[in-house]
Amino acid sequence: MSKHQVEQLIENKIRLVNANIDRKIVEGRPYLAEARRHKFLLRELRRIKGRQRSFFQSLSFLGFF
Repeated sequence: MSKHQVEQLIENKIRLVNANIDRKIVEGRPYLAEARRHKFLLRELRRIKGRQRSFFQSLSFLGFF
């Protein structure tokens, strides 16, 4: 499985977990297990994608002066 496919798979799982969390919030039920799963999936996605810097982080602060 390629890196891109793994990223897509994790992103899809995150969407499903988010939908479950939203449903449980509307129903007034606890969602602690889903929140933990969401946090784990986000951590894995960041690990796989690597540390990507935003545009502003890549600019040197002193470059503006």
